[in-house]
Amino acid sequence: KLIHKFGHEIILFLWHNITETSGTISPKYQVVSVLPQTNPKTRKTPIPVHLFIEEAPRLTTRFGAGYGTEDQFRAFLDFGYKGFLGGARQLKLNLKHSSLEPYSASLKWIQPQFLTKKSSITLNPFIIKNSEPGYVTQTFGLNVPITYRFSDDFSSTLTYYLERVKQDVGQGYEEIPHSGDGIFPYNKSGILVSTRFNNSKPQFFPTQGITAFIGFKLNGYLLGSDFNYNSLWAEFRTYYEIGDVVIAFRILTGGIHSADTSQFIPVEDRFYSGGSNSVRGWNRSDLGPKRSNGSPLGGKSVMEGNLEARYPLFWKVSGVAFLDAGNVWTESYTYKLKELAYAVGGGIRVETPIGPIRFDVGFPVWNEKKKPQFFISVGQAF
Repeated sequence: KLIHKFGHEIILFLWHNITETSGTISPKYQVVSVLPQTNPKTRKTPIPVHLFIEEAPRLTTRFGAGYGTEDQFRAFLDFGYKGFLGGARQLKLNLKHSSLEPYSASLKWIQPQFLTKKSSITLNPFIIKNSEPGYVTQTFGLNVPITYRFSDDFSSTLTYYLERVKQDVGQGYEEIPHSGDGIFPYNKSGILVSTRFNNSKPQFFPTQGITAFIGFKLNGYLLGSDFNYNSLWAEFRTYYEIGDVVIAFRILTGGIHSADTSQFIPVEDRFYSGGSNSVRGWNRSDLGPKRSNGSPLGGKSVMEGNLEARYPLFWKVSGVAFLDAGNVWTESYTYKLKELAYAVGGGIRVETPIGPIRFDVGFPVWNEKKKPQFFISVGQAF
């Protein structure tokens, strides 16, 4: 009876101490087994306990491939080395490819318990090529995030970043601060402060809880950047279960302010709207201002809202009905509610071990655009 009553407390106590010692359970241990040594003929206090620990593999490899209507064929390859330079330090290499990211390579060295037991620091050099509907860029950079975890659900991160960007410039790019086609190079440097709270669960099919995120980016001359601007954005998601139906809601808003005479904002830091995780009656980045050549220009203000009703159908298949709204505006912190674009639609979710496979169709409403959009992807829209 005593073992049955206190068994969970023993396991939780040992798990807590292992976690506190190594910074996290995952880098060092694969199996932790607690076996009370009992004799039914005798009652002893305290209870003898046998602890069995199996170390996790130091070198791990993950890879995968898939298809989506926006990124088309995509693949990734991850390498991880646990206990790099001793302790719970980790080294991670991530390689990715898709039509939106023709190539991406990111190396991370992670030091847990940096300054305090609840904080960590990461050195993250990377190279990435982005091929979005509104721009093509190649970026070499370095991120140095310091993360502090207040709890399992609540964390804040302070990141210093330094980037060298080369943008492909074609005809119709009137906002570029120099004339002519070719390559437009520039430097970016600044700090990013972000805070996240997430107690939604379960992971792939949340039925309860909230996710709240707020981010602030300061990019300036004093930090070595060619442009001086700041941006602020926030996102809120919540999930409610009513019988067999899950009601999911999301809202996103943000703005950018430039202190430069040219008012130029790098293309990759502008706001865009439309697509499989946005307003699903439009293609990716298709909402908002356009260049003279018809490509998405992006903007300095964004607002989006999504409402979904998710309900089970049969086996591992569920259905979704949704209402999306949103738009992007050229001016800073300007939100014209009368100009919001709306879309309604539905979809199917098929549960898999890596998350739901998603099929969505969105129809624009109260708008001259009538052509529906179809999306295939992995994971919930939000």
